[in-house]
Amino acid sequence: MDESTSKPEGSKGEPPASHISPPETNDPNVKSKKRRNTKWDVNPEEVRCSDWAMVPKSTPRKLLPEHKAAYKELQIADTERCTAQETLDMARTALEDAKRHLLWAEERSEEANARFRTAQEAVEEIDIKRPDFKWNVMYDELVKFKERHGHCRIPASQPELAKLRVFVHTNRTAYREYQSGKRCTNKAHRMIALERLGVFSSKWEERYNELVEFKKVHGHCNVPTKSKENQKLGYWVGWQRGGYRRYKAGKENQLSEERIKLLEDVGFCFNVYEANGIVRKRRGKEAEEAVADSSD
Repeated sequence: MDESTSKPEGSKGEPPASHISPPETNDPNVKSKKRRNTKWDVNPEEVRCSDWAMVPKSTPRKLLPEHKAAYKELQIADTERCTAQETLDMARTALEDAKRHLLWAEERSEEANARFRTAQEAVEEIDIKRPDFKWNVMYDELVKFKERHGHCRIPASQPELAKLRVFVHTNRTAYREYQSGKRCTNKAHRMIALERLGVFSSKWEERYNELVEFKKVHGHCNVPTKSKENQKLGYWVGWQRGGYRRYKAGKENQLSEERIKLLEDVGFCFNVYEANGIVRKRRGKEAEEAVADSSD
């Protein structure tokens, strides 16, 4: 068999540095023959599958046809392996370049978005302060109304506020359409301004926000009704407890599960008597039902 062999292109006559190189030594007493006989800590299968494996350039002579075919297949497979490796190396290089380009593009995009937001906010601030826009005039009137009354619910009993009431109603309808995707706008800052003002908040949400502020000051949610300062909020708290009793009894009420969850999150007490260990005397049907339950 012809022992004429060739090393893979680019090997430069040196084995890969990772696995199959014999251990080197600087000891002058160690002869080269001893180094050649040093046992390599390498799996033969790794050597055979590595770039250091040598493939014959040509098919040896005097071989059976099936042997020649096997040599031929080995040479073709080796060529294909080298081509695939080159493609893989090029792909890895391209991937690294793409990662660097992606990082640069992300930074560029963040800078551009920040600049856009700054410019957009400047334009919106100018737009909402222009006195020649009818929308801005009505918005200023609404701001003054809330400063006087503490809310944005325009009463229908005052004819002088009819235009302002229509303004609020129109924008609430538009806001619902924006949320449902039925309408788009290039004046989103107007919706944001109205939202911050509390135009789109329901009466229940307004009272809930008042309750949250009360809790921050007093540390509890048991709002007294005798205090004129928080009398309306105290009545609202009582209605929530009544609505919760109807909810537990399976009766119709305005207290949804979402609202119950919001009240629970803020530490709302739905039954003050049970919380304080007080047993209330039941009257009428409640007493009869309690007796029937105990007899069962």
